[in-house]
Amino acid sequence: MLFSSLPDTRRGAGRRHKQSSVLWMLFLGICSGYIGYRSIAKFMQSNASYFKEAFDLKHGVPSDVTVGSIPKSIDKSDFKKAFNTWCSQYELEQYDWVSGDGQVLSSTVSSLHDSSQDLISMVSLFCQKTGLVYQMQEYRSKKKNEAEVLRQTLLDLKDKGLIITLDALHCQKNCSTGC
Repeated sequence: MLFSSLPDTRRGAGRRHKQSSVLWMLFLGICSGYIGYRSIAKFMQSNASYFKEAFDLKHGVPSDVTVGSIPKSIDKSDFKKAFNTWCSQYELEQYDWVSGDGQVLSSTVSSLHDSSQDLISMVSLFCQKTGLVYQMQEYRSKKKNEAEVLRQTLLDLKDKGLIITLDALHCQKNCSTGC
């Protein structure tokens, strides 16, 4: 469901692999510790017999070029929406531990050396019990900050009776959102 809901923007000519199949194989490669398109493509090649059967691949596993081009063609907002929808199927229960934190995405800085510096960052909520990210939100540091985005994200979970853990950045005396 996660990857099949994403629109495939590739041209029809030469399309040999379903986008969702490639994304699942890419996901499995990353979860197995492989980083980079070539190493993930080698991982796919090493597990080709399994992937051919599991994803009904008529043309074998995809090349490193395909593995690299498919993620670049996906709209970020479509992926974020699909991911959050997929994660929301896992209901949080009362007293579940949820950790919230933000991270700057590497190589996203613009205007590095002046006052208009901007970075793309992500805030995520991680459930300790399931070991899964429950929700993620993207923001630009020029427009918002981590504390503001995380407070807004936590508003959806306000009355669920969860145990929330945050780092020191979020220990602010005045919280205007009622957290």
